[in-house]
Amino acid sequence: MRAAIELICFDLDGTLVDSAPDLCVALGHALQSVGLNPPGEAQTRGWIGDGIDRLLRRALDDAGSHDQEVFRSALGAFHECYAQNLFSRSRLYPEVDTVLSRLSDSQYRLCCITNKRCDYARALLAQAGILQCFGLVFGGDTFEQKKPHARQLLEAARRVNAEPANCVMIGDSDTDAEAAAAAGFGFLWAAFGYCRALSSRAVTATPQVAEFREIPAALAAMLPQT
Repeated sequence: MRAAIELICFDLDGTLVDSAPDLCVALGHALQSVGLNPPGEAQTRGWIGDGIDRLLRRALDDAGSHDQEVFRSALGAFHECYAQNLFSRSRLYPEVDTVLSRLSDSQYRLCCITNKRCDYARALLAQAGILQCFGLVFGGDTFEQKKPHARQLLEAARRVNAEPANCVMIGDSDTDAEAAAAAGFGFLWAAFGYCRALSSRAVTATPQVAEFREIPAALAAMLPQT
């Protein structure tokens, strides 16, 4: 139980934004550029969470291609397409903007921590109209390590002078849960996101929300009751 909540860190894909539609289009473009069939959106959703390189490698592995030259060519095609379609088909989850404004008005410090490249993350958040809600945005290329390593989370806590024990990570995946545990953060599972179950934690013992609008009440429940 936290004495207070000094910092709230949000994952991006599958937590703030349903970005699978645009990622699926870019992934399909990448695979078709090297003569392979594009994956469906349902497959793409299951591969999201560890950055674009891992997303593409999972798609190529599924297509039976393990050639490094094919990977490099497909990666270039992916970036060419995705850079122009960060928020074309993607959408904020319901009430994200309202809840973030409410949290900001309540003096919570907010950070976005994603394994997406930081320039993509900032541009996507700006196009979605919520970049101004976050005092910090860390991407998968901001530091040498990324989630599930603790580095991004601990650096966020350090920059706002917060105790890790009084910080919370909100995300939809094992990657987020493991990063929170490694950093000594609390964890709130966005169960509406891409991960249907958490293999690394007992789901019944993990605080969770079925909709984004439930987050303020869930955060309050993580504090001592007076």
